[in-house]
Amino acid sequence: MLADHQEYDVVVTAVPRAGIAVHADGHDGFIDRTEHPSWWSNTPRAAVGDRTRAVVLDATRTPPRFSALPSGIRTARRLRRTEPLVHLCPPPSHGRTVERAAVEETLGTALPADCKRLVEWYGGGGFAGILRLLEPGCPDALYDLVAQTAEREEILTGLWEAGQDKPPELHEDDVRLVPWGYVEGAGHFLYCWCGPMPNRRSGPFSSTRNAARSGRPIRCRAASSSSR
Repeated sequence: MLADHQEYDVVVTAVPRAGIAVHADGHDGFIDRTEHPSWWSNTPRAAVGDRTRAVVLDATRTPPRFSALPSGIRTARRLRRTEPLVHLCPPPSHGRTVERAAVEETLGTALPADCKRLVEWYGGGGFAGILRLLEPGCPDALYDLVAQTAEREEILTGLWEAGQDKPPELHEDDVRLVPWGYVEGAGHFLYCWCGPMPNRRSGPFSSTRNAARSGRPIRCRAASSSSR
C-alpha cells in the first residue's frame, strides 16, 4: 500500500496532457506535469517505458499523486526522518496553529519541511528536559522563533565582524541560519540550514538521532507556563 512521503522507482505507462501516468510497487499513480523536472528545466519530457525516482505526495487521491522533482524528493526524505521521533516522544494532543506562509514571509526565507513539522508537533517550550524548542509567535518571547532569529543573526554578525571565522558555506547570499532550539544554560543554539545544501550537510534533527537509536523513552510537554 502506498504511503505519503515514501519513495519508489516508477515506470511511465502513459503521457497525457495533464501529466504522467506511472506504475509503482503494484499500484497506479500520477505525476502532475508541474511535479516533473521537464516543466521547470530542459530535462527531456517523460516517455512511456521511462523509469524514474518519485515520492508520494498524496496517497489518498485516485490515482495517488507523485512528485519526481528533486526538491520534492529531498522534502520527503527530511519528513521521513521525523517519523521515529513521534514514536519516541508522542506530540501533545493540542497545539497552536502556525501560519507558515506569513512566518516565512517575515523571515524572508522558506523553512525546511522537518523544521516546520517539529513546530507543528511540539510548539515552543521545554523538550525532554534538555532542549528549548522555538515556535513562531510563541507567547513567551524566549521561545519565539522569529524574535530569536533576529537576535541570533545580530549576535553572529557581531562575532564575524570581530574576527571570528565565518564558515565558507555561509558566504552565499541565499543561505540563512534559522535557530530551531537551544540548550538552556549551555549557550548552544541549534539551527536549520535554509538555502542550497552544502556538500557537508547537517540536518536539524542531528541532536535527536542518538536518543532515537538508544530506544530510551523521552518525555516532552506542550509549551505552557507550567511546562517550562
